Amino acid sequence: MLFLAPFLAILLLRPCKNVPSQHSKKLESDNVIDSIASTKTHKLAVDTPAIYPQNVHYLEALFLENKLVNIHDLDTSIQVNLRYGSTDNVWEEDLYGGFDKAFFQPEVAEMLVEVQKQLKSEHPQYSLLIWDATRPRHVQQKLFTSLYGTPKQRYVATPSKNALHTYGAAVDLSLCDSLGTPIDMGTDFDHFGELAELRHEKRLREAGVLTMQQQKNRWILRAAMRKVNFHTIPNEWWHFNAFYKSEVWAKYQPIE
Repeated sequence: MLFLAPFLAILLLRPCKNVPSQHSKKLESDNVIDSIASTKTHKLAVDTPAIYPQNVHYLEALFLENKLVNIHDLDTSIQVNLRYGSTDNVWEEDLYGGFDKAFFQPEVAEMLVEVQKQLKSEHPQYSLLIWDATRPRHVQQKLFTSLYGTPKQRYVATPSKNALHTYGAAVDLSLCDSLGTPIDMGTDFDHFGELAELRHEKRLREAGVLTMQQQKNRWILRAAMRKVNFHTIPNEWWHFNAFYKSEVWAKYQPIE
């Protein structure tokens, strides 16, 4: 066995590779989070992919490529004002490059057409007003990163499976009158506070912060959406999911 001695000596003298401990893994994870947080700036300018024809907006090409449907191809009476396609939003930045067409999964678009039909039959003076439709994941990432680590972080879904806008299966909307003027719901779109949260409505109404008329307007919107099986979320009166998350994940792929 003496012939093995030189080889054993060489092995013992070689430096061992560092095996990351649980502590070092935790530090690495923290560094990634710190890196994300450190990139937050007020400017959210989204990089526009340059792989589509210049005469077609890149978002429209992306949505058509993924077999999504423009709601106005089914019903032009539904009003559309994509707030992220202008500077008229809480970030005061145009995140969609002026794009103002509401695209959804075909089944979701058909559901919205049915909501509009039933709404018009019961409240002919009102119409659906869409504020946001399919939101690609690269935009969702920008929104989430901008609020990461702040108290408002909970109002923006992580750019993961939880963000149903990225699947074309969620909608942000309100009601408007025959002139296209939004109905008073108590807050504007993307109001990050308890006045926009469904769970606080009763208390805020009793305190006189939310008026009975504003509450009734929200009820009209929710009733119309729920009749066609859209689902609310606790934090935003304007947000509705077409299906439960597990169903969305089984049916669709996110739009990148």
